[in-house]
Amino acid sequence: MTVHRGATMWMVLGGFICTLSGAEQTKTYEISGGSVKQLRESLNRERPLGRDGVPHDAVTVWDIQWRYRYRQSPLGCTLTSFDVSLEIVMTVPKWVNEADAPPSLVEQWRNYYAALLVHEDGHKGVAAAAAAAIRRVPDAISPQSSCAELARMIDESAKGVLDECRQKQREYDAQTDHGRTQGARFP
Repeated sequence: MTVHRGATMWMVLGGFICTLSGAEQTKTYEISGGSVKQLRESLNRERPLGRDGVPHDAVTVWDIQWRYRYRQSPLGCTLTSFDVSLEIVMTVPKWVNEADAPPSLVEQWRNYYAALLVHEDGHKGVAAAAAAAIRRVPDAISPQSSCAELARMIDESAKGVLDECRQKQREYDAQTDHGRTQGARFP
C-alpha cells in the first residue's frame, strides 16, 4: 500500500483564511495467473465493488469535506476560515506472479494496466476539480444578516458541487465505457 500526502494550499481571501488539502492512497488486491484466461478469472474473483455496487478491475473512491468558521459583526455574519479536504483511495490489481509469465503476456498486461491507471486518474481529476470548486464557494457569498443563513448558503452550494461531481463521474464512465475506450480492457 502506498500513501501520498498532498500539500496543503492556503490563502487569504476576502479577509479569511482558506485552505485546500488532500491525501491520496493506493491500495492493491492480489491476482495471479500464467495466461490471459487465468488472469481474467483472478481479476473477476478478486476485484472490488464500485459505488455502483458493480465489481470493477479498479475503483477510485473520493471524499470531499469542508469546514468553516464565522463571526457575527455589525456588518453581518462573515467567514473567518474555510477549509476543504479531499481524500482519494484508488484500488488496483497487483499481479503477484508476473515474473513467471511469458513476455508477451507481461506486455499485454502492462499496456492494460497503464490504460487502467489513465482511467482512474480521470476519476481523480474530476474529484480534484470539485474540491477546488468547493474551495471557491465563499467567493460568491457575501456576508449575511445571520450566521444560520450564511451556513445554509455555503452548505447548499457545496452540496450542489458534490452532486455535479457525482454526475460528472457517471458521465466519464459512460463516455469511456468504464475505461474501455481508453484501452483499459483485459483481454
